[in-house]
Amino acid sequence: MGEKGRLQAEIEMIKHRIQNGGYLHKEAFHLMKYATTDGSEVEWLWNSRDGVTPFIIHSRSGAEMRHVQWQFDVRIPNYQPLPGERIFVDITPGYAELLAHQNVDLYWEHPEYPMSQAYADKEAAVEMLTREYLGDGDRPTVIEAAEWLKGREQR
Repeated sequence: MGEKGRLQAEIEMIKHRIQNGGYLHKEAFHLMKYATTDGSEVEWLWNSRDGVTPFIIHSRSGAEMRHVQWQFDVRIPNYQPLPGERIFVDITPGYAELLAHQNVDLYWEHPEYPMSQAYADKEAAVEMLTREYLGDGDRPTVIEAAEWLKGREQR
């Protein structure tokens, strides 16, 4: 990309940030509503970062929840979540590897889709899943706010 192209890209990024309150992503620092299709489980999650969030997550009970009623999303950059709430954070390499190990153990001999048929061994599966979960280092995960608050206190 030439100098002119780079400058145009920078101008577009500035315009985008202005449209999103100074942030790269529309859902940056938003409190967002997620619910099961039947409405039996509803949860508000805060996005603690300037990053995208998934449209579908799992509730604490394991039920599928979708981001609903987007018009009620509200940006609260200084939101202080309560310890029992869940929030979106950037996934860390350690947490990505932990999730990968858990999922490989869970699905290695799955009756319908055994991972053991797709990978030479469990370590290869863990390595691939860890890379997938991390992406470019900006992928979200859901954690308990108490865990996040504890990490902030230790800094």
